[in-house]
Amino acid sequence: MYKYTVKEKSIISGDILLLTLQPEKISEQIRFYPGQYAAISYYLGSRPSPTRCFSIVSSPREKYLQFAMRIGGAFTQAATTLEIGDRVDVDGPFGQFTLDPEFDDNLVFIAGGIGVTPFMSILRYATEIRLNKPIRLLYSCRSQDHIPFMAELLEHERQNPNFKVAFFITDGQVTPIADAQITKQTINEESLSLVTNNWSKNITYFICGPTGFRKNFETILSKVVDDPDRVVTESFTQATKLSIGSKFSLPTLTYSLTALALLFGTGFIMSVDLARAVPKILNEQAASSQNSTSTSPTSSNSSTSTPTSTSTNGNSSSATTNSAPTQTYSQPITSVS
Repeated sequence: MYKYTVKEKSIISGDILLLTLQPEKISEQIRFYPGQYAAISYYLGSRPSPTRCFSIVSSPREKYLQFAMRIGGAFTQAATTLEIGDRVDVDGPFGQFTLDPEFDDNLVFIAGGIGVTPFMSILRYATEIRLNKPIRLLYSCRSQDHIPFMAELLEHERQNPNFKVAFFITDGQVTPIADAQITKQTINEESLSLVTNNWSKNITYFICGPTGFRKNFETILSKVVDDPDRVVTESFTQATKLSIGSKFSLPTLTYSLTALALLFGTGFIMSVDLARAVPKILNEQAASSQNSTSTSPTSSNSSTSTPTSTSTNGNSSSATTNSAPTQTYSQPITSVS
């Protein structure tokens, strides 16, 4: 867990909170690859918030850590009340939504809405190091008035000759912008074909957006991409919980595992005690039975069978009392973008 504090916060594109954090100690800050995400939590008063996951917007080469989140639920609403200097805990990094320099030669990024955030980290890094790989971003937004990072994307296009961006608006009016490719339509197979018609076959597609958006392009690309490793997706949900399955957040998971460990520990101790107690009880019962047999009067009809019975019980009793019972214990087996 890394400790950060709020350095800046601002609202961009109407409903996007841009949160800029600085590490409490320069020597203790998160290391990540462009495109990864992290889990964050903050404090309101003395109580910690739940933990939620967000893609990292900043480049690994930047001094500060930056996240962008659409304001909607309780977590993001409360995050807007954070003040400069407030503590934010960061855990991670997570995820494999990253470039492979040896494998990825031609890159097509397909983003929907706030799903552009991991691409911002990659593009910032690509511009900084002058990455010599062609990159095309097809960015779908509902409204032209609410395109996060539009000005920055156009600036990357000016600074990086290998990068081009096309904006696709699905609702509302479209106003032409100088030096910007912006149209009112959805991204489709034709759009993808126009982007890649002069490229070789070794194209890697990265997709990030809402579930329906992602699955739609997975279906489209399955018709034209032979190698499944050439399609990289990020299962993206705003303010995703860091969880196993859909029910356990980190705090809940911690409490559950602790309770489970206590349960197994108690069960193990009880089984050991029981395993020790049962032989003693059986031995005592056997000894009591032997004593009862040897002191009870015998009739003439049973006198011929008595020595055999007594001898058998005597041998069993002698073996039991002269050596400790052999016991075998089984250790309980217990079993996290």
